[in-house]
Amino acid sequence: MKRKLLAAALAAAIALPGIVRAQQNFPNHTVRLVSGVTPGSASDTMARIIAEKMTASLGQPVIVENRLGLGGLIGAASVAKGEPDGHTIMIYASAFTIAPLINPGVLDPKDLAPVATIGTTPTVLVVRPDRGWKKVSDLVATAKAKPGAIVAASAGIGSATHMNLERFRLSAGIEVLHVPLKGASEALTEVLTGRADLYFALPFQV
Repeated sequence: MKRKLLAAALAAAIALPGIVRAQQNFPNHTVRLVSGVTPGSASDTMARIIAEKMTASLGQPVIVENRLGLGGLIGAASVAKGEPDGHTIMIYASAFTIAPLINPGVLDPKDLAPVATIGTTPTVLVVRPDRGWKKVSDLVATAKAKPGAIVAASAGIGSATHMNLERFRLSAGIEVLHVPLKGASEALTEVLTGRADLYFALPFQV
């Protein structure tokens, strides 16, 4: 059965399981707001802000539940399989649209129906200060001189931070060593500790 989904993006949006059955006195119990990403990431932060506002508006608790794995697909699949009564929703990041292609068979995006776009978040390129790069062209020059030597962190395969890295890499015509992490905070930590050279971070992280 198709389910509606509250989607969120780097662009983010809210979605619910497929077709939500009309109910009287909705909502009549706790609403689960699933977040398929790590706490502190952009869409998870959006989820917690929205949950607080929805709790006040609906008069029922809206609880954020982190269900991680497979680029957000674990959380999305749990929503798709949930009871389509409007009490299970999720923040669905735009990056999740790539995940079904990387991990086929876990989720059919058609089993989720978007409700509303709730926001967009850009990413910014951050680098290790000890690298001495003052301009993007400095980074590109180093990468071209030593293909594959620069280590680039991301918040996971298929994440918006990964897609922006790939866009940058292809545009600049360079090769880097991509290291996917569990989430945004872990990726930024790799740069701060010097284990990675660059990362496309979320603005509120820097």
